[in-house]
Amino acid sequence: MVLGNIVDSLSKTISNLLGQKKNPQKSIRTPYMVVWNFTNMCNLNCKHCYQDAGPYAAPDELTLEEKLDLVDRLVNSGVKIPVLSGGEPLIHPDFFPVLEKMVSMGMHTAAASNATTITEEVARRLKKTGLNYIEISLDSVNPEIHDEFRGVPGTWQQTVEGIKNCVEAGILTAVATVFTKNTKNEVDEMVDFTASIGAQRFIHFNFVPTGRGPGIADQDLTPEEREEILKKLFKKRRTSGIEVLSTAPQYGRVCIEQSLGVERNPNYVYVESLGKNASQYFVESPTHFSMIRDQGKTDVPLNAIKGCGAGRLFCCIQPNGDVTPCMFIPSWVIGNLREESFEAIWEKMIAQRCFTDRESLEDNCGKCSYRYVCGGCRARAIKYSDKPMGSDTGCIYNLDKWVEEHEEKKRS
Repeated sequence: MVLGNIVDSLSKTISNLLGQKKNPQKSIRTPYMVVWNFTNMCNLNCKHCYQDAGPYAAPDELTLEEKLDLVDRLVNSGVKIPVLSGGEPLIHPDFFPVLEKMVSMGMHTAAASNATTITEEVARRLKKTGLNYIEISLDSVNPEIHDEFRGVPGTWQQTVEGIKNCVEAGILTAVATVFTKNTKNEVDEMVDFTASIGAQRFIHFNFVPTGRGPGIADQDLTPEEREEILKKLFKKRRTSGIEVLSTAPQYGRVCIEQSLGVERNPNYVYVESLGKNASQYFVESPTHFSMIRDQGKTDVPLNAIKGCGAGRLFCCIQPNGDVTPCMFIPSWVIGNLREESFEAIWEKMIAQRCFTDRESLEDNCGKCSYRYVCGGCRARAIKYSDKPMGSDTGCIYNLDKWVEEHEEKKRS
């Protein structure tokens, strides 16, 4: 494909200019964002929880003193965006003291929540404290489906009210959904509903069977179903009036392929425009975190646009201080912050070629003309094939590998 070859050539040139191919460690010395699974404590029992969270905090969780010290360490390391996640971070007594410390240090703060406890008063407190962004999980436009998935009756109504309260308080608010076979036909409805309640962003989270996820692995999308969902998301991006993102790295490739103007020249790469004539343009979708803005104070690195940033631009901190490449690879512990410096752990992480060297990836992921735009999901490659360098079989371009994978499961 001509367009794919152009994209590959441009991306490779950019990557080489940044020094990423020759020496990955020199391209970016510190992660731009850190997802901090602040606690395992949670008030719900979600079927897809990557953390396998429950009603109690983990016994080896960092103390408040250690958490506040960690904020200093992250700031000194150059981390720009900390995301407090869980579990459910807002029900933990350490949440606001840590948030206040982050804000006082000038960090661009974000949180991931189920919003069931976000009353009008809590939303106003979050805004006053300085929370910049909140991502709230909603699994369906149907209350019964959402509640069943979350394990607690009445959750849908509480979450929707929480979303509205955050919007009303003036916090940049996103709705996050993991589409499964049960909800794959709700894409348009979910995006439209998100816009109707005032949220500024919708984000589709790619399903990865970790934590409690293996219990619903049969609900994972086929490559064809995922492709159709990503195409729908691209169309809604143009028409819904809100940002529409996905953590599926294939979304960038889909956006390129679906940017069809009536007279599109395949020898040109179009860029998204706010001009009046939107019949011709090309969109390269950023990854889910790179759209976070702070009035120009935290510029997003150029290579944040190239697929998932796990192990390159962000990492995950577990409740006990373990550092992993992302929240969907909790078993791959690179180091522990009680034992090593954050910088030392990060140096070890970016030395992992599966995150920093797209040309070394196996099968089609390593030779695909969109490898610098996508690169596949390393978490899915690890969970499905136990190969960090392997193919992401959730992609339509790896359909043959997906078929082999499922045939082997049937035989075993």
